[in-house]
Amino acid sequence: MWIEPEEIAETLEMIGRQHLDVRTITLGLSIRSCACDDIAGLAQRVYDRVATASARLVPVADAIAREYGIPIVNKRIAVSPVAEVAASCGARDLSPVAEALDRFFVDMAPSSAPDPHLLGDFMVSGEHTLAELAEIYGVKVDENEKALTLSDYFDIHLHQAPKEGAELALDSIVLVARSLGGGRVNVVGLRLPEDEDEAPPLTRRQRARRKLADIWSQVAGV
Repeated sequence: MWIEPEEIAETLEMIGRQHLDVRTITLGLSIRSCACDDIAGLAQRVYDRVATASARLVPVADAIAREYGIPIVNKRIAVSPVAEVAASCGARDLSPVAEALDRFFVDMAPSSAPDPHLLGDFMVSGEHTLAELAEIYGVKVDENEKALTLSDYFDIHLHQAPKEGAELALDSIVLVARSLGGGRVNVVGLRLPEDEDEAPPLTRRQRARRKLADIWSQVAGV
């Protein structure tokens, strides 16, 4: 299937500017194998079944979100009807099963993947200069700092050892450290203003250069 350049640009716009996300993924589980003639035993089997089957749900979902740069907001688990399996024990009160499921979600490890937007809408090499960012994004940069690279800018203005996620403001955008090498920031995320009205107006040339830079950063992965 042939994909037009306009379709690629539209997809990148949805991801980078409109913060496209996957709202929910669901792991469906059958608990029919948990049948037991005792309600307490049934509840424990349900807990063990869900815990074992979903052990990698969160880390796998987080890895996919990081790989594609699209956050997966909710990870959900759905089980087959409890009433079907509860018939094996004849219990009228099924609250122990509900409590077992509730206990599982309390014990469940939280997601480790940060929202990609927190690390910047786009990524660029730390070797780009502030002058280049000023030309493409229309931000204001001190004349005596235009020749600085983004890596230099972090070295000078970050008053602590750099780490992933460290932030520095540059006029209306925020620079976010995405990757480190040799103690320096070598890949920088650019977090753009949430509201387009906050961004300074761009010339026609700046808009064209910005679009090309955004597309290249997404395609090249830097």
